[in-house]
Amino acid sequence: MSLSWVDWFRPGRSSADAIEYCFTTLAKRKSPEWILEGDIRGCFDNFSHDWILENIPMDKAILRRWLRAGFTEEGTLFATDAGTPQGASSHR
Repeated sequence: MSLSWVDWFRPGRSSADAIEYCFTTLAKRKSPEWILEGDIRGCFDNFSHDWILENIPMDKAILRRWLRAGFTEEGTLFATDAGTPQGASSHR
């Protein structure tokens, strides 16, 4: 099943859209027999900043600032003492 999962996390999409897509795709004669789904709860929330700084080959000052930049949600800035921004860019 070819599916860009990013499409399901956009405004205006719902779990009903995903279910409809699966139903339509699986109703085909040569559809897959299995669907596997997984979620690693809190994966990005738990990366060690120390491990990243020791193992990622880039300018450590830039990497440290990026890791500690925090994130905003509904206009409020939250600190990031652990973990890494999911989907964030480290480009200057």
